[in-house]
Amino acid sequence: MNDLFSKDKINTNRQIELDIAKAFSTIFMIFIHTITVAMLFENTVSLPYYVTVGSILGGPFSAPVFMFCMGIGIIYSSHTQPNMMIKRGIKLFLLGLLVNTFSFIIPHYLSQYLLNSGNILPILAD
Repeated sequence: MNDLFSKDKINTNRQIELDIAKAFSTIFMIFIHTITVAMLFENTVSLPYYVTVGSILGGPFSAPVFMFCMGIGIIYSSHTQPNMMIKRGIKLFLLGLLVNTFSFIIPHYLSQYLLNSGNILPILAD
């Protein structure tokens, strides 16, 4: 059993395959979110485009592929100490909250306050 695993680190450089997979999954996530907004308007998205990107590439595959590649990419990271990973996780979590605040809460708040239209919490709307 000990013959299967090497004690030396092998293949410590960036993995171009993982980077390409992350790039494609990011592009398809952008496409699926664009389709989601475009579907609010009538007759704006062709059916083959919607089926290909929305139902096959963007919907079920892009986010899990991205998360899988990020998880595998941790192996090749130079900062593999637990305290560094916890700090990185906290920074990413706070950055995600900041992005959601600027892209969701502030525009809806300004729309409600300045224009008296929209809803601060559109999820709870009728």
